[in-house]
Amino acid sequence: MAYLLDDTRLRAIAQEFIDWTLEHVWANGMIGPAKNDDWWPRIVMLKALTQYQELTGDPRVIPTIDRYFRYQLADLPKRPLRDWAKFRWQDELLSVIWLYNRTGSTYLLDLAQILHKQGYDWMGEFADFQFKQKVTAEYLKLDKGEGLADLALATHGVNNGQAVKCGPVWSQVSGSAQDRRAVFQMIDDLDRFHGLPNGMFSCDEHFAGLDPSQGSELCNNRQSICCKLF
Repeated sequence: MAYLLDDTRLRAIAQEFIDWTLEHVWANGMIGPAKNDDWWPRIVMLKALTQYQELTGDPRVIPTIDRYFRYQLADLPKRPLRDWAKFRWQDELLSVIWLYNRTGSTYLLDLAQILHKQGYDWMGEFADFQFKQKVTAEYLKLDKGEGLADLALATHGVNNGQAVKCGPVWSQVSGSAQDRRAVFQMIDDLDRFHGLPNGMFSCDEHFAGLDPSQGSELCNNRQSICCKLF
């Protein structure tokens, strides 16, 4: 946004974090602060780095992402995706495909397969969609600390908003027309069972049914519908 607005103040703020990431790559290729080795925040930074590289052509970005992905390919079998990363693996796949389209390195296809295998099966969820009613905190056992359990994350609104792109993005690897069309089943189920008059689906912050008094968490959106362009 800083670049789209051509706002020098915002660009300077963003640049500080970009530079720190690119200048503090671990010896093994890992990126980010040493106090936190969670895969998920790296997925977010990868999206920032790819957009930044397209805007600026900074020559540091592609080698940094390449080193990180090579490290991750070796480490994922020992330390698999979990929590948010497990349910948002398709967001990283976008960056993997982005790098493959620029380098052609075949190891990236192996990484894509591992992400798919370790990640949550979103297309399977929507092939037999079970969450047709409001999902309550009691049902999810949130009071018992189950907020990061698979059931809670599978019914989390933002996770589902980000998952809409899953089929079309994965189809870039699988080559399957069925995978590419999966987006329509996802959108249809979300609209049918949780659709709101404003066109969003209810999720505050889990699936909340058809009651128009329900809301949708602010960071949930349908930007992923642009995956139809694939």
